[in-house]
Amino acid sequence: MTDHEIRSESREIQTLYRPQVEQLGMELHHRSGGLEGHVDGDICRGRFQANPAGPYCLVIWHDITFMREMNFSEYAMTDYACLTLDESPASNPASYGLQPCTMQEGNMASLVQRAGSVTNRMPAGSRSRTRSICILPDYFMELENQWPGQIKGLFDAFCQPWPPGIALAALTAMSKLPP
Repeated sequence: MTDHEIRSESREIQTLYRPQVEQLGMELHHRSGGLEGHVDGDICRGRFQANPAGPYCLVIWHDITFMREMNFSEYAMTDYACLTLDESPASNPASYGLQPCTMQEGNMASLVQRAGSVTNRMPAGSRSRTRSICILPDYFMELENQWPGQIKGLFDAFCQPWPPGIALAALTAMSKLPP
């Protein structure tokens, strides 16, 4: 999928990656069915990849080292569910902004990110390396329309601890997502 094709995706999907990439001064290029960017500047160094997995889901991988202290802002047009595998060094785990997250298994967390802006202070030298799956509410509504009454509450399940077997299966799947 090219940047032009992703730009034709919903604005809700675009806000899950585009403002952050632009803030870091990164240009995105088509690669492996998604977008990839590299940056090597005075703000940060690293790589980023975004792969849409349908109209309501985005898989994001990044490995960024901040070269100077900065306020790093994220923005979303709508609430979304997120599952994140944090592979950052133990000295600086990924920040989840103001939204509470639920630790699921190992270094994996789930959360419902609320619409709006979140700003995190990133210290110079900190490294953020994560794999995330972001799912818009429309996905859950589509499932509920297909299987009435069987999917209710799935979106909110991202705010709660999961049974160990499900959490371990999700961790295993997340760890296999290649950059």
